[in-house]
Parts: sequence; C-alpha cells; structure tokens
Amino acid sequence: MYKDIETERAVLACMIIDGECSLDYGLLNVDDFTDGLHKKIFIGIQNIVKKEKQVDYLTLYIELNKQVDVSYLATLSESLPTTANFKQYVEQLKDVSLKRKLYKLADGIRDPNKTGEELAELAEKEIFELREETSTSEFTRLDGILLDVYQRIEKVSSGELEMGLKTGYDRLDDIIGGLRNSEYILLGARPSIGKTALAINIAGNLLTEEKTIAFFSYEMSKEQLVERLLKSMSLVQTGYKREMDVKEWTKLQNTANYLLNKNLLIDDDPNKMVSDMQSMCRKLKRQEGLDLVIVDYLQKVKSNSKGTKREQLEQVSNDIKNMAKMLDVPVLVVSSLSRANETRDVKIPVMSDLRETGQLEFDADVIMFLHREYYYDRTNIEIKRDADIVIAKNRNGRVGRTKLTWYEEYTKFLNRSESYERN
Repeated sequence: MYKDIETERAVLACMIIDGECSLDYGLLNVDDFTDGLHKKIFIGIQNIVKKEKQVDYLTLYIELNKQVDVSYLATLSESLPTTANFKQYVEQLKDVSLKRKLYKLADGIRDPNKTGEELAELAEKEIFELREETSTSEFTRLDGILLDVYQRIEKVSSGELEMGLKTGYDRLDDIIGGLRNSEYILLGARPSIGKTALAINIAGNLLTEEKTIAFFSYEMSKEQLVERLLKSMSLVQTGYKREMDVKEWTKLQNTANYLLNKNLLIDDDPNKMVSDMQSMCRKLKRQEGLDLVIVDYLQKVKSNSKGTKREQLEQVSNDIKNMAKMLDVPVLVVSSLSRANETRDVKIPVMSDLRETGQLEFDADVIMFLHREYYYDRTNIEIKRDADIVIAKNRNGRVGRTKLTWYEEYTKFLNRSESYERN
C-alpha cells in the first residue's frame, strides 16, 4: 500500500544521468523507497557522491559490488522524459512516503495500555517529525526576499506599518519595537510584583485594537483572569469586600459589554504541554486568525521530558521558541525569578536571576523584567506607584529601561503620562 515504483525509478534515473540531481540526494532518505533493489541503488548513489565522484552506470555498478544487474541500471532511464522534472518527482515520492508512514502511525497508536491523551500527544509528536522528514524545503535566494524586507523597513520608517504589536506602553514599544512575529518574549519578576497583571494589561490594550489573543493561564482560573481584566479595564476595585457605587457598576457593565465581542481565547488547563498549545493555536490561527499568545507562566508548563527539573524547563523553553517561529506570532511568556536579588543591595533583577537554567537567556528573543522598589522599601511612600521595566535582552533591537505607574487597587499599569484618581 502507498507505493509508486515508477516514480522511484524516475528519481533514481535522474540522479544517475544528471550530476546536479545526484548532489540533491539529501532531499530523500532510504525509507522513501519501497523496492529493495531501489533502496540499494539509492545508498550506492549516496556513497559515490560522498566520495566526491561522478555518478554513472559503471561507478554505481562497482559501488554495489556488482550485485545489481548493470542492464537494469541502464534501463532505468528509458521511460524518463526529462531530468528537468526531478524536483517534481521527488515531491511526488515524498508525498507517497508520507502517506505510507501515516498509515503505519495509525496502527502504532492503537495501544490499549495508553490513555487517549497520551496517544494524542504521541500522534502530534510523530506527525510533526514526519512533516520534518518529508520536507523538501530549499534555501531562499537573497534576491527573492530583499525587496520585501526593504519595503517593510521603508513602511515602518514612514509610520505606514507597525514593526510589532503595540503593548499600549509607549516607551516600552519605543525600545523593543512592539511585540514582533516569531519572537519569544520573556517577562520575569518576583512574586507579587505584578507580572501577571502586566500581561493581562497588555492583552486588554491589544483587545482595543481588535487583535486575537490566546491566553494560557496555569496559575489562575479563567474566571479569575476575566475578573482581573474587567477590574483593570474598568478601573474599579472589584473583588474587595465593599459595596460598589453606581458609577463603578456602570463602568463595570460598560466594560463587560465592550469585551463581549473581543477575541480573547482562554485556556486554564494546568496540564497543557507546549505541543497542546501549539496544536490549539495552529487551529485557531487557521480558523479565526491569531495575533498574540500569552503563557502564564513558564515554570508551570508541563514537559514531556523525563529528565531533571532543569532539563524539563529547558525543553519547554526550546519548544516555546519553536512554537513562536512556527506560528509566526509573538509569544509572551511570564516567568518567575529566583530569590537572588533579595540578597543584593540593588534589588533590580538581572538575567542570572532567571530560575533553574541559563538556557532561557539563549532561547528568548526579548527578556524584560518588572521591578517595583516599593515592594522592598515600604517606608518610602513617594515611590509607591513606581514600576520599572528593564529590557535586559533584545535580539533585534536595543536594551533599556522605562517606567510605568502602578495602581495596585485596580491591578493596572499606566504610562507615566497617564494618571487615574478615583472621583
């Protein structure tokens, strides 16, 4: 089932006749061939090219220790129209190969000893690997993308196009250029500083721009997250044991009505792995579009690795990086930090405060830390609302530092130029 002997013959004939085709043997692997004789011929071609020799009937016959009839090698090309169709033949053969492997995979996941969730995870992983194996991707020439890149730079410079999604915080956007597609953005802070609140605030700001956001919440329930969003966007003290006045109820009601038509998709399953998130987001992007993924938070994401805690975190971080690239959207990930800053005179976080592993420093495209000095010095009332964002790494731009204003009672961060006082 799922074999194409004629296409196998055509591919092999091209590689025997045309030296350029034989150099592209890496587009295939031996499992793409079903005929045992064709497998041997393909391996022989591989070996000849690796020895930097020219492939022809005689060298191939000798390479195969004369175990293949030379007349068969000669007849391979009899029905071959042209080597110009080599890439088309390869794609046809890879397609048949993928179907064959998927058929085998279907049998392989019929394991009664595994749960449905385990089988689904296995299938997702295997299918991804099969797509990688059967890819015939090639390099893109510079002239194929140079004009598009130049025009994009021009549009960004003129203000016609945004470099990335605007967070709603002007100075932050000036430094990092917004949240850019394919980037893995890490937002780190110590507990109770407001990192989740800032992520929710950014989501709220982008909802006003009609963006579609997927929010994976590992710490809060979806109800708690929506309450936080309502509170911050309404600027009312919901959740406190006090009676709200008419103005506050009106604000809350107006915000709720406003949010009804916004595209915020929330998942609060604490057992989700990156592969689950990627699958859900890929479907969402295909059906409705997707502008941003938020994960709260990194250390809670489940890993399919059986290694140490450090190795599991490294695997999760690497998977998130790959997810951002595959989905081609920014992925904002909240992360906790170690207690190391508490032993220093200067409490501002640094990259070495990232918990468990230094791998996060390499994986993330942007690393920014949220810091509130008042958390450590409650005696200085003048800095009660001060909040700093330190951009410690920016792979595609500059680093720096900016300030926001923090309203704890509303779990709301505002630009320094903005302010809110309750009437």
